[in-house]
Amino acid sequence: MPPPTYVPPQKEPPDLGRTHEQQAEALITEQCTLLAIINDIPFPSHIASNCPSCRTCKLGYLSDRIPLMVSIPTSTLNIQIPRLSCIDHPKQTPICILARPASNSDLHAFTHCLSDPTHRVTQELEETLEALNPACQEALAFLENLQNVSARNTKIVTSLCGRAASVVVGDLAKQVANLIYSSHRVALKICETKMKEVSKL
Repeated sequence: MPPPTYVPPQKEPPDLGRTHEQQAEALITEQCTLLAIINDIPFPSHIASNCPSCRTCKLGYLSDRIPLMVSIPTSTLNIQIPRLSCIDHPKQTPICILARPASNSDLHAFTHCLSDPTHRVTQELEETLEALNPACQEALAFLENLQNVSARNTKIVTSLCGRAASVVVGDLAKQVANLIYSSHRVALKICETKMKEVSKL
């Protein structure tokens, strides 16, 4: 019976770790360079040795890992961020906005003007309701029928008033937006306003 063969223990793979104190050897452009790992990002050792200690971050509490953060001075990275000179932007024209809170007299005058047919707000409201009411009733009936349907299968509204539901909803949204715009234009003519400076970007 042959003597037992000695098997040396397997060498554990190097632990790359997640702090700049731990280093790993890597082959870069066919040259062996000593690197350090900072949050899975390789850094040359001469930079990592000058970095402050990493700190944990609680932003990853919903993840299976705890992120590490480190603040690296630009001098350590040997870079210089150019400072932009102050650019004098052209002055923008102030805009007219409604004064808030609206007074009772403004509210009364605004309500009265909305009924004036010359502003066409009432007509736009009637046209919007003519399209909105039947679509709303059909959607409510669809939701009512879902109470007797199993929730295992997803049900969506595919049509409203004989048209594609997405098209109907888009058209209704445009009508409501136009109604709001027309009402706002009337308010700017009737109610108290003030000028507001536009902030520079």
